[in-house]
Amino acid sequence: MSQNPWWHPSQDDRGWDEPLPKVIVLAPDYMAPLPLWGEGSGNIAWQFTKFPPELLDRLAAWQQDFDHNYHHDTGWRSDAARDRWAHDATDLAADVQAALGNRAELAMDLWPLKENT
Repeated sequence: MSQNPWWHPSQDDRGWDEPLPKVIVLAPDYMAPLPLWGEGSGNIAWQFTKFPPELLDRLAAWQQDFDHNYHHDTGWRSDAARDRWAHDATDLAADVQAALGNRAELAMDLWPLKENT
């Protein structure tokens, strides 16, 4: 079992019942806990998502892959790392949208793939 907090939620964690922003953006940012952003609300806390722990683990791993393999000055560590990260984004986005259902629309901002490095 993972050590991430969503595997061991406290009673307070279960009580988060605020609505999600209308649009959730899947996008990395340096050292973000999860790569989920709400328009006008910043980084989305895992408690708001109501996602299963397995999906949260995948989101955290995708974010960590970015943190370890992309540098703002030099770009991707390798073409293979970039390509793997981009491929994983497609599968992850489909699963996030399915988990969101009709609670929010998902958008993607894969800005590290647009950088000229």
